[in-house]
Amino acid sequence: MEKKLLSFRDFLKTGTLGPIQPGLRMIDVARILGTPDSWITEHVETIPVYWIYGPLEVSFGNDPPHDLHWFQIEHPNSIRKTTERVNDQFALAMEELGGSAKLSDFLQAALWNLQDVRIHYANFGNHQFMLDLCVGTVQMFFEVDTSLIENEDIDRFLAHTPIAKLICEIDQRTEVNSVYSYAYPAEEAPRIELRWQTITGSAYLSCLQEKEKGAAQAP
Repeated sequence: MEKKLLSFRDFLKTGTLGPIQPGLRMIDVARILGTPDSWITEHVETIPVYWIYGPLEVSFGNDPPHDLHWFQIEHPNSIRKTTERVNDQFALAMEELGGSAKLSDFLQAALWNLQDVRIHYANFGNHQFMLDLCVGTVQMFFEVDTSLIENEDIDRFLAHTPIAKLICEIDQRTEVNSVYSYAYPAEEAPRIELRWQTITGSAYLSCLQEKEKGAAQAP
């Protein structure tokens, strides 16, 4: 049976994945997607409320009718094929936005009004760098390779690097780790208490273009 394709681009733009969207009930998701490949429970629950279909993970409320609170595509950076199986009926069409796509690749993909995009970044400690993108109900979490930051001193890097250089250094080391869609604006999602800095999507791209322009004008 030929699988129906679910558009990753449309998911990023709208927060919906084909027929799947926050606000559905558990019974609706079961009717659409069938039995999950597996599920995760945190407690001794009568009904598992975290379902997994390939790269798609779905979280329901604990109380009946178990509304879908959010869902995510996990590790799109590990998907190197053009499509990825979700279940026997559906496949996810990556549309060149999986694998090693950088944060800037998503900003340049004509998905959103870049003035509406908020990019947040902070030092997470232990040589880790937190970076996420919020727009509408969608939140994207990125991995950042910090191994080339001098002595991996991220606080110093953030405090003393000019913003255009900082963004260029960050962007070339980004890969998307997961993409969430919530039943509320992504900016309202709980956030770890860190010293977050924020830049718009348009300002982020301007930093990259400024760096490229400078390189082109260099003798």
